[in-house]
Amino acid sequence: MTTDSDWAERFSRQIMLAGIGGNGQRRLGAARVGIAGSGPSARIALLYLAAAGVGLLRGETAPVAATPDAGHALAIQPACRIEPLRLPEDAAHLDLLIDTGESAIDCNRIALQWHLPLLVARFAADGGIRLVGSQAGLDPNLPCAACDAPPCPTHPPHWSTLALPAAGCALASEAIKTLLAIGDPILFSAALLFDPMRAAYQRIHRERNQTCPHCATEFIDITAATCPMTFVLVKLKMETMAPGQRLHVRLNGGEPLTNLPLTLRDEGWPVSPPWHEGEAFGLLTTKLVPSK
Repeated sequence: MTTDSDWAERFSRQIMLAGIGGNGQRRLGAARVGIAGSGPSARIALLYLAAAGVGLLRGETAPVAATPDAGHALAIQPACRIEPLRLPEDAAHLDLLIDTGESAIDCNRIALQWHLPLLVARFAADGGIRLVGSQAGLDPNLPCAACDAPPCPTHPPHWSTLALPAAGCALASEAIKTLLAIGDPILFSAALLFDPMRAAYQRIHRERNQTCPHCATEFIDITAATCPMTFVLVKLKMETMAPGQRLHVRLNGGEPLTNLPLTLRDEGWPVSPPWHEGEAFGLLTTKLVPSK
């Protein structure tokens, strides 16, 4: 059984840090973090977050509690609980989601739908690692993780794997800052590009993409409806949304695609250019703050 003295001694170096202290360490102990991915970045992030005192870590590797990494983490921090990550089922019980780029799960969509802060690592075109964060699920005026994301290379250079442990360390560090609301949460306003060959970081400013099809916080499928019910259904949906939230509308071509954007603009709602979604189309509209 861990005593207060054991706890204070185990985390003494962190408790001494400005911005953490005993209250911050207790907040880490109550925090719940999901880590999507099972490669080097995910394993490093899990080890560092366990050592930092995060109370519950959910990892994608199954069975997570039986992996060597989990064993090392529990040896470092016995009070940490390590459990399998099941998304989207577990999203409602997380405080933060980390996507290490080694998972097929659409973490960006889940973070938006469940209003979670998200930290992401992806291979960059030059073989480095691109690190970004998103709080678009909490503030619709902020960019989502996919707003300005370039395509991931199909076959990154073999040496790019050198960056993965560094990415795991950076993600763990940013996660702690996010959970405790301390320091400069750099990844929510900028992308960091890490070049493992030069051991150098480059900071790139990010802005919300007004036509990003990924960062809608709400979705409606009106392909079964015809005019004027297409507009009626969208209007009813918009009435349930908060100002600033985005709605992803899936609709048929032809008359709905011609008429609905015109009607939405007449209501004063901005509409993105449409895009193909299989045999249907998609578009974005935003509920604006009512004018006074």
